[in-house]
Amino acid sequence: PTSLWDGFSNKVRNIIRRAERGGLEVSRDLAHLSTFHTIYARAMTERRANVRALPFFRAIFAVFGADARLYSAVAAGRSCGAMVVVSADGFAAYPFGAFDELGRRRGANTLLLWQVARDLAAEGVCSLDLGPSKPDSGAYRFKLRVGGVPQTLHYVDLLRPAQSDSVSEPSAGTPPAPGPLDRTIEHLPFALRVQVRTWLGRTGRLL
Repeated sequence: PTSLWDGFSNKVRNIIRRAERGGLEVSRDLAHLSTFHTIYARAMTERRANVRALPFFRAIFAVFGADARLYSAVAAGRSCGAMVVVSADGFAAYPFGAFDELGRRRGANTLLLWQVARDLAAEGVCSLDLGPSKPDSGAYRFKLRVGGVPQTLHYVDLLRPAQSDSVSEPSAGTPPAPGPLDRTIEHLPFALRVQVRTWLGRTGRLL
């Protein structure tokens, strides 16, 4: 933890200190899962991405048990965002996270990541995967600021027939152009858009 802290930029350390002084607290209570899902569903819908339903997240914690944790940033008793962290065999991943306006303004993501890193380091976890991000995006720059090291990702879909090397794939992190369905969804009231996106994201697998 000490070397991690020393490796942060002054800006990152100041964000963490301000978050703590501003009254943000870190909780690992799963009671905040429903609030997190509401924030996550809104954030994904705003990005025109499909939403994993609440039972999907409950299944993560049921399957992984103590190896899956929900870190929530709590202000005045209410969560303003959270991170889902899963660990196994000395490695950990941060596959899901979302924050509302209050959480983003108060630096909740940075505060939680610092707490996660301290906990994992104390348990001997040597690597935390912060997930894919498009180069030069805001998320990519944030991960660099907190000590992330870029890695090239290679994807294999185990349930799809193998393709020849001549077949090109879209760049990781590059969203596809909106199709007719996306354009139709965007004309719906926001609450209905969330419901539709959640229905579209109701199935999936976590490998």
